[in-house]
Amino acid sequence: MRAEFPQSRRQGSETWEFLAIDIESPYLDTSANLTAGQAEWRDYLARYLDGTPAGDWSAVLRVNLG
Repeated sequence: MRAEFPQSRRQGSETWEFLAIDIESPYLDTSANLTAGQAEWRDYLARYLDGTPAGDWSAVLRVNLG
């Protein structure tokens, strides 16, 4: 079974955080913004898992949440 291995990086952070091992598309990030009611951006990337990480990381996608 192939799964996605998404990670995110919050606005102002340099650290990528593991989100989940996801076997269904799309992946929904339900984590709250750092400051309630204030928009923030997040960067996302992913790669496949097939028992172990497989292939290269995707391009980074920046999303404005707010």
